[in-house]
Order: sequence, then C-alpha cells, then structure tokens
Amino acid sequence: FMEALRGVQDQLDCVQGDVVELKESCQAIGRRLGEARSTTQQLMRETQQLTQKHHETIVEARIVEAFLDRFQLSHEEVCALKMEPLTDAFFDVLKRIQGIQTDCRTLLQTQHQRAGLEILDSMTMFQETAYERLFRWVQNEIQGLYDDHVEVRVLLCRAIRALRDRPVLFKHCTDEVARYRRDSLLLRFLNALTRGGPGGMPRPIEVHAHDPLRYVSDMLAWIHQAMASERELLISLFGTVSGDEDKVNDADVQLDSIFEVLVTPFHARIDQVLQSQPGLVLSYRLANMLEFYTHTMGGLLGTNGALTEM
Repeated sequence: FMEALRGVQDQLDCVQGDVVELKESCQAIGRRLGEARSTTQQLMRETQQLTQKHHETIVEARIVEAFLDRFQLSHEEVCALKMEPLTDAFFDVLKRIQGIQTDCRTLLQTQHQRAGLEILDSMTMFQETAYERLFRWVQNEIQGLYDDHVEVRVLLCRAIRALRDRPVLFKHCTDEVARYRRDSLLLRFLNALTRGGPGGMPRPIEVHAHDPLRYVSDMLAWIHQAMASERELLISLFGTVSGDEDKVNDADVQLDSIFEVLVTPFHARIDQVLQSQPGLVLSYRLANMLEFYTHTMGGLLGTNGALTEM
C-alpha cells in the first residue's frame, strides 16, 4: 500500500512542480503584460501628442498661407506688373498693393512691427516700379493724341487716373496732353482758315474774309465746336465731373491752356476786321456776337480764360 501511495506522491510532486512552473510562467506573462501596457500607454500618449502637434502645424500652415496671401504678391501678380503690353491685370495688382500697404499700417500697431515694416518696404518698391512703368507707358500713349480724330482708349484713361496718386507724374502727363492737343488744335484751326475740310468741304473760312460778320461768326463757331470736343476729350481722360471737383479743375485748366494757342491768330484776324473800319451797325452786330460767344465759351473756359479775356 505504501508503495502505491509513493507513486501517487511522486505524481503529485510532478504536478506541483508543473503548477509552480505554470505559476512562474503566468507571473512572467503578467509582468510582460504590465510592461506592454505601460509601453502602449506611453505610445498612446506620444501618439496623441504627435496628433495634436500635427493639427497645430496644419493650423499654423494655414495661418501662414493666409498671411502670405494677404500680405504678399503671388508670382502671377508680380508677372502682371512686368507684362507687356499693359493690361487690366496691372491695375488690379496696383490696387492690391495699396490694400496691402493699408493692412501693413494696421500691422504696425500690433506686436508684429518688424514684419509690417519689411512687407511695407517690399510693397513700396513694387509700387514705385509700377508707377514708373505706368508713367512711361502713358507718355508713349499720349503721343497718339496729336491726331485730329482721337479714340481714347479705356486703358489710357485708367492709367492717367491711376497716376493721380503721384501728383508730379500726373501733372507732367496732363501738361503733355495739353501740349499735343495744343499743337493739333492750332494746325486744325489754320487748316480750317486756309484749306477747309476734306475735299474742300466745308470751304476755307478765309473765303469769307470780305464779309466781316460771316468771317468772325465762322471762326467763333469753329472754335466753340472744337472747344466742346476738346473738353469732352479731357473729361474722358482725367475723369468725370461727378463727385470730384479736382477732376473738373484739371479739365478746365488744361482746356484753357490748349485754347490759349488760338489767342494770337484769332486776335490778329479780329484786328484785321476792325482795321477795315466796318460801319456802326456792323460793329454793333460784331460786338454782340463776340459778347455772346464770350459768355458761351466762358461756361467752358471760365471767366478768366485766356481766350475769353482777349
């Protein structure tokens, strides 16, 4: 019986050994699971942190992109400032530069003053280069205003008005316009006096030099018609009358400057008529006619115009 129990005891010892080993294995597995859990939690925390940083980086990238879009010119916009020939896109970029400069002045009132100053300097360089190019382009286009029949390009009108922000350049352009139109007006007036219209129609005004009333009337009518046309041209170039008194003054000042060139030839012909010693009735009619046109032209030139004061 003891021998039989000894066999059982041996088997129980083996089982106990196996249980001990199994326990140790379970404990080892438990420790490894704990370590894995700790490592996993650390990885999860790091993953969450990286995800948060990634999100923050995306937000910062969007902010930087929005900042650059607002405060810098794109490659296409820079090309538009240099593109030949001049297009509407040029003026759109010029207007955008002015908007960026306004935003930069607001930026200077914050803690980002350095960035504001750098951007403002950059935009100022772009702007000055653009105005210099615009000025040269306008000067070249103005040369076409010498022709008798001028079709004013919308782009030229827009360019001249854009130069208002540079008074010196704008004044030079308006003076150049007046110079070309002055030379053209004098030539047209002399042709109307001596050659007449195309094909001889209408006939030269000086054909009626023997008839003082008709002679003076035709000259005044021609001048008045030319004056209305010139003023319309100047208004289209320098801007409309509504809402801006400076634009009216620009047109009126240059109109007076243009028609000043007719003072000498017209005055000489009036003197010629008076030297013929017309009768009292004819002199009275001439005086009334001159007074009428002086009043009519005064509405365009002003009472202090060189032509109306003669």
